Amino acid sequence: MGKLNEIDTYSEAAAKHFMSPKNTEAINGVNGIGCATSGHLEDLIELALRVDDDEVIGGVRCRSFGCASAIASGSVFSEMLSGRSLSQAAEITAEQVISALEGLPRRRACYARLPILALGAAIVNYREREMASSNPHDRSFAHRRAPKNGEVTL
Repeated sequence: MGKLNEIDTYSEAAAKHFMSPKNTEAINGVNGIGCATSGHLEDLIELALRVDDDEVIGGVRCRSFGCASAIASGSVFSEMLSGRSLSQAAEITAEQVISALEGLPRRRACYARLPILALGAAIVNYREREMASSNPHDRSFAHRRAPKNGEVTL
């Protein structure tokens, strides 16, 4: 006897973010980029940040590819980032993403972690760019193979 297919049911909030993702347009002055993928499932979230001098996120672009849960999670997360400091943004949890979406199907909850991982990669990318711009002659980290666009795999 075969397995029954589980049907995913989404909240109205999650459906809105999936059908009309937020913060997808290009922004100027990007100084931090990070990606996260689900690996074998081929879902991807890319965050591009414009971080102001006081380390407050002044602009966000989020591009999400894959399932409805990944796209909705990236969209709502991008809305949660605007106006927060980097340290405040880094404290956002997957549970808060799920709550902002008014829930995700249980077997899809792991996708709420993707934008958090992308943010971590974007913050690392931002810090490396800041370090390089403050001392343009120091290339001590330039020999490392940087992940493509700061990607991280889930």
